[in-house]
Amino acid sequence: MTQEDGLYALGALAHPVRLEIFQWLVHHEPAFVSLRDIGQFFGLRPASLSSYLAALTRAGLIYAVGVDDDRRYRACIASIAGLAGFLTAGCCKGETDLCNSANDAPAPGCDNEVV
Repeated sequence: MTQEDGLYALGALAHPVRLEIFQWLVHHEPAFVSLRDIGQFFGLRPASLSSYLAALTRAGLIYAVGVDDDRRYRACIASIAGLAGFLTAGCCKGETDLCNSANDAPAPGCDNEVV
């Protein structure tokens, strides 16, 4: 994943409704979810829903099959794996044993406290 792709994906997820939609689609994996069901669950107007789904699709985080009112959406789990790899590239200088032990306990200062 390029830096541009990573920033685009992060930007798409940096909106509360788009993030909720993405997480909801992940929860429904591996099923495709209809456009109508997404709109009903979130109570969104068609224009707003279309805009949110388009941003997530352009970022490669979700994809659709079908056309028009029969369109169904699904999360792209591989894209999130790619984003995680992009964010952690170069971790522990490539020494995976260090990365695994570093994930066992939070590092000093990583207690979810805003600094």
